Amino acid sequence: MARPCLLAAGFAWLAGSLAGAVEMPTALEAGPFLTGLRPDRITISWQTKEPTTGRVECRFGRQRRLADSPAPARLHQVTLAGLPPATECSYRLFVGHAATPFWRFRTAPDGPAPVRFAVYGDSRSNPEKHARVAQAIAAHDPAFVVHTGDFVSDGRVRAQWVAQFFVPAAELLRGCPILPAMGTHEKHSPVFYDYFAPPRELLWAERLRGAPPAAFPTAGWTAWRFGSLDFLVLNSYASVKPGDPQLVWLEQALAECRGTWRIVVAHEPFFSSGKHGGSEKLREALLPLLLERGVDLVFAGHDHTYERTVPFADGDDSSAPPLVQIVTGGGGASLYKVQPGPWAAHASSTLNFCIVGVEDDALVVSAYDDASRPLDCAVLTKANGRRDFGEAVPVAALEFLAAAKRFKSFSFPHPGAEPKSKEFSFSAANPYAHEMVGELSWEDAEGNGWALEPPSQTVRVAPRGKATVRFTARFDPTAAGAALAAAPQAVLRAAGRSVAVPAFAIEAPPRPRKPEPPPPPPEPTDPFDLEEEEEE
Repeated sequence: MARPCLLAAGFAWLAGSLAGAVEMPTALEAGPFLTGLRPDRITISWQTKEPTTGRVECRFGRQRRLADSPAPARLHQVTLAGLPPATECSYRLFVGHAATPFWRFRTAPDGPAPVRFAVYGDSRSNPEKHARVAQAIAAHDPAFVVHTGDFVSDGRVRAQWVAQFFVPAAELLRGCPILPAMGTHEKHSPVFYDYFAPPRELLWAERLRGAPPAAFPTAGWTAWRFGSLDFLVLNSYASVKPGDPQLVWLEQALAECRGTWRIVVAHEPFFSSGKHGGSEKLREALLPLLLERGVDLVFAGHDHTYERTVPFADGDDSSAPPLVQIVTGGGGASLYKVQPGPWAAHASSTLNFCIVGVEDDALVVSAYDDASRPLDCAVLTKANGRRDFGEAVPVAALEFLAAAKRFKSFSFPHPGAEPKSKEFSFSAANPYAHEMVGELSWEDAEGNGWALEPPSQTVRVAPRGKATVRFTARFDPTAAGAALAAAPQAVLRAAGRSVAVPAFAIEAPPRPRKPEPPPPPPEPTDPFDLEEEEEE
């Protein structure tokens, strides 16, 4: 029986105002927004235009809690603890002597439960577009929202956080806790951590080589559990060399995952068909580990597109657990063109967000544009510990096909009137546990003066090894039908997939040297000067 892409609304969460027309306090500049969601607590934050005191009133059932922010400040953060799990709560702020309307949130469950959440990113630079996306997300009533980074144009400028993020997304953030990832444009700014530094117990830093928790509040990576979901949020711009803190932490965090679904969030994608492309550095350092430890799903941004990969696995048999990656970088920033790569199951250039529904053994990802029109849908299922994500492609094959970008850096010298040749080479790295096998051949390399050797070659790279691929290009302008502009295409093939790109760019002909100007004519001789010389 086909499983619908939109799960039943029975597990949608309510968010929004409980009160009627209550005016917002004029001192309130940004917020409130919710972070640190757990079964028994949540952190409520807000920012005022001038330093002031604050208070939060929270109600659930017949109980009422008050929590103060007593010191005059502009940024206020109040953690409400001791809340019951999976419970709808209402809250309001007292800013100075003025009160806000009531809004609602729901605490996390203390065990597996159906849930619907949202994912989007790259909301920077265009507040009006971001507002449309945020309003569309809010209409789906998610339990929480994951942001894949690039909140604002320059994360060091606090005013941009107000104008580009908190104001456009205000309706969403009041009732929907956020799980943030560090993006390029956050620039490791302290402002990012001012707003989003997670509670200490969520960092797991105290388990990292015995380091004190205070050493890692600004690391930019964290782990979080919601019901049957284990989230691992990475910092794409922190070092991932062997032995570095983020990688050591990630290995520990993966070992301690107990949920049904393991989801990684990072700003930069592993594979992408957009302007930036996938990060080769992160693929080499992280992807083998994520595949080995059974990560199911990766969400990323960075490229302002929507893209879902085919399932891929480290191996070519059904026992290797597959992984799917989704790029959702259409939260408001100017869009990039997309040319689907061989890893793409679906790719488009449009404002977008994802709604993810989890119920029992199924995880359903539905992608929408800013008008909530469906873009894509993927159903991932598990039964008896086995995944049904669709037929998986060996990740080593995708790694070989991603080497097509190497050809963008190649150039062939303009031959002029004489035949010319040049040797090229590139490194093919295989960081995975299974052999990489691919083929390199050429198109448009016959009958037009071009010759490439070898005409085709099989490339084999041992597990966790490297190999150098070499070829020689020759152009003869005197050959019949020679056409310099018809540069050959490099074609890479692996696992039944292929990609074709120009083999190289043709350099412009050298500019002819300008002739040297003639020497100036000699100055005319003055006859009177000669007469004076003779008299002397």
